[in-house]
Amino acid sequence: MDKNFDLIITNALLNEYQEAVHIAVKNGRISELVNPNDVDTEVSRSLLAEKIYDANHQFVCSGFYESHIHLDKACILDRCTIE
Repeated sequence: MDKNFDLIITNALLNEYQEAVHIAVKNGRISELVNPNDVDTEVSRSLLAEKIYDANHQFVCSGFYESHIHLDKACILDRCTIE
């Protein structure tokens, strides 16, 4: 991984991966998925990207997911105020 990236999202959980990965972004597109064992120190990571965001072992997905739920099906309708 000798490229310079615009952004590296570290410690990201992805749907089809067992362990956290680093997502390297260049020119607005995912360029590489990196095994964290390939990047040893915080200093070496910072030299590879202009910005680094630590996902802190949280699930990462595209921005086009619709975030709505059916309150009745989630069994929380009685706890919500309908406006």
